[in-house]
This record gives sequence, C-alpha cells and structure tokens, in this order.
Amino acid sequence: MKIHEVIRTRRQALGVTQEGLADRLGVFASAVNKWENALNYPDITLLPTLARTLGVDLNTLLSFREDMTCMASEERDLDQVQALADQKLQFLRDSPGYTKLIRKYKKQ
Repeated sequence: MKIHEVIRTRRQALGVTQEGLADRLGVFASAVNKWENALNYPDITLLPTLARTLGVDLNTLLSFREDMTCMASEERDLDQVQALADQKLQFLRDSPGYTKLIRKYKKQ
C-alpha cells in the first residue's frame, strides 16, 4: 500500500475528516486532499506526527516492508538468473569446440 492509500485508509478507519486531520497536523485540508490523491507528499517533518495520529509506525506509513520485500525478491531473481548464466557459460567453456569457435569469431 502506498503512502496516499495508508493516509486515506487510516484516516477513514479512525472516522476523521480531512479537515480534522489537517487541524491536528497544522496544515490545510487541501494539503491532506493532495496527499490522499497522490498529487503531493507530506513534508518530511510531519511524518512522525502523521504516523502517530493515524496510529501506524513510520515503516507502515512509508510502506517500507512491502518495498523491501519486493526489492529482496527482485535481487534473488537477478541472482538466480546470474547463477544460471554463469553455469551455461561454464558449460560452453568446458565444451571441446569452444576454443576453436572463439578463435574463428575473433578472426572475423
């Protein structure tokens, strides 16, 4: 869940209006509206107060766990692809005709 979704979902779950959240944070209701519609982000100095007000921690507010999991998964996938490519390359290098083939293409 992205930050704008967390803000909207938690605010609604708490039964707080955009104006009410804005008052608690000392910002305009239009700012909260822009956050919830992904048109803008809250100022970094507001994040701790915003998280406390919404009853979540900063990791949840910023979706760190989700993003880190995706990144770790992508890194594992890339590592697996690299390992497979290394195995295939080693297989080719171990093939009897590899050196002859390389010499042929270098001459061209």
